[in-house]
Amino acid sequence: MKSQIKISDAEQTPAIHRSTEFTITPGGLRIRRKPPSIYRTPWHEKNRPQPSRSATPECSQLGQSDELHSFVWNILNDDIHFKPDSDTTWRDYAPEVLKHRLQETLRHLVHLAENDNRAIEALVDSAVSITETLSSLAKKQPEKLIPVARHRFEWPFLFTKVKRFSDKPDCLVPAIHLGDAVPPFGEMAIERIDSLSTKAAIRLLCRLEKYREAHFNFCPQGSWPKWQSDAAKLKRFSKNTWRKWAKVAWAALLEDHNDHPENDPSLYQIGKSGKRHSEQTLAQKNATPKTAANNVKQRIKNDIRDVIRTLARNPRKPPKSTT
Repeated sequence: MKSQIKISDAEQTPAIHRSTEFTITPGGLRIRRKPPSIYRTPWHEKNRPQPSRSATPECSQLGQSDELHSFVWNILNDDIHFKPDSDTTWRDYAPEVLKHRLQETLRHLVHLAENDNRAIEALVDSAVSITETLSSLAKKQPEKLIPVARHRFEWPFLFTKVKRFSDKPDCLVPAIHLGDAVPPFGEMAIERIDSLSTKAAIRLLCRLEKYREAHFNFCPQGSWPKWQSDAAKLKRFSKNTWRKWAKVAWAALLEDHNDHPENDPSLYQIGKSGKRHSEQTLAQKNATPKTAANNVKQRIKNDIRDVIRTLARNPRKPPKSTT
């Protein structure tokens, strides 16, 4: 007689895939991997990609769409924490899925670039390719970039050794309405833009601002991390609301870096004085690496919070009337 033991989500360990099924027989323990159709939700069945079309010129574009569908669906299907809304499709999640995969790839390339020139070359090639695509859209179809660019404080432009082949920011910036909808911080921010903490704070504020517009959703709101839902509820950035903005901004930073922003090289530069404090303070002369890391993390939080408070106290002046 044989019996079957099914591993539930709550019982499984990271080493055991949720599709693993154990069968106990007189001959011993057998392990079988169930096909996805047995254990995934109706949403996954409904969004399952169809078999690929034949590779003909007539359906090459459809084939590329099929490839994208399969790529995104496989990632979502393997994510045991993914809980889709029933009225969504795989396309609702595709931008975020691809964004996170790209960030993961770039993070590995940056690590390799410390000792491998091929990784540096790959970074440059990727940056040029992406910037060329954005520049082409800015020149030919700026209306596609406006909904995104108006929420950004920074934007990539392509520069070459020969000036006539370079982008012309003076023309492209107004065409894409760069920064039109950023929070109302003033000229002080621009004067201090060389400050790492100011750059980090401005980027965070711009990210929060875009979630205040209901139509600017990357994916269904029910699947947002908590900080994004909290950002959608923020009132206009001002000297009266900056504390809530700072709290949500810090939550976003923690989410981005798995609770350890001190591991990011650029953010570490902001908080490294906190590490020196651990090394120099007599009471912490024998501080552990964990204590030093916590001090770096706290300094990052404090510096960004201070910048956000300063930005709120120096609001952007409304444009002068031309009438």
